[in-house]
Amino acid sequence: MKITAIKIVQAMVFGTAGLAAAAQAESSVTLYGLIDLGYMYDYDESKGSAQSINSGNESGSRWGLKGEEDLGNGLKAIFQLESGFDADTGMAAQSGRLFGRWAYVGLASNTLGEIRLGRQWVLGREWGGVATPFSIAWSRSGLGTTFGYNDGDFGASGIADNMVMWRSPKVSGFEAAVGYSFAINGDEEFGTGNNDRMVTAGVRYGRGPLRAALTYEHSYADQRRSARNASNWQLGASYDFEVVRIYAGAGRISDANKGPARNVDKDVAWTAGVRVPVGPGALLASWQQTTNSKIKGYAVGYQYDLSKRTDLYVFYNHSETRNLNTSEDNERRQASVGIRHRF
Repeated sequence: MKITAIKIVQAMVFGTAGLAAAAQAESSVTLYGLIDLGYMYDYDESKGSAQSINSGNESGSRWGLKGEEDLGNGLKAIFQLESGFDADTGMAAQSGRLFGRWAYVGLASNTLGEIRLGRQWVLGREWGGVATPFSIAWSRSGLGTTFGYNDGDFGASGIADNMVMWRSPKVSGFEAAVGYSFAINGDEEFGTGNNDRMVTAGVRYGRGPLRAALTYEHSYADQRRSARNASNWQLGASYDFEVVRIYAGAGRISDANKGPARNVDKDVAWTAGVRVPVGPGALLASWQQTTNSKIKGYAVGYQYDLSKRTDLYVFYNHSETRNLNTSEDNERRQASVGIRHRF
């Protein structure tokens, strides 16, 4: 009887452990983040110069949680919460929001794709970075200096509240997505037309050496104010020749209410660049320009990889913006050196 009791207790212990392990295998939560700090020299012809230890010179500092639960039959529950912060001060970014970069929950199917509900990036921001080696980062070296997703009509820096988005499965390198925001910058009000709303859509390809993306945003302005319904097209691609990856992109924003293109009916942006492997890192260079808002600039940078998670960086960019009222150019220059660590 004593031996039998011991065996029963052992079976109960091992059985409980097995159930716990199975439960753990069905769901997971990941804590991740990035800290970027460096010296920044910033010169603005109209304001003078500034020097600082600055956060997010190469990539915005952030931390986040993401996870999934296996619901069976190829279906999963998914979520992501991501908070931006200024590492030099410890303050929250994105106007003090707790999770200003991502905040969504949804379902994912192996055959039908994903449905996400919450605060999300518009596709012009998320997928458009394929057009330049600096993506949407590296301060004014990145795509947001000239391309319209960043003008503000489609959410601050291209991040929108109250969005439902469907994303297709990847098939032979192709992926599509479409989203709709019921109120871009806050809580929905009674009366559909009393909210700034938006559609974002896109298709992208990534297989072998080729990466490409076509995206579109269209806003529907609050009918109580005299604002236009802005729209934004973007096309970008890159190709890896192994010794060098080349980049190119174009965009057109129409009827903008905010940003550099607000004083023109439409604005076309162009960019081109290269990324060249050099030593344990890469050399980056790009050029960008707009037609009607009269922005033009170039950038060079180098990323030195200390490991898979830590790198040093240095960059310089120069841009000019024309005041359309006075026809005078304003010069802007930035130089930075820093460190970025991912966890």
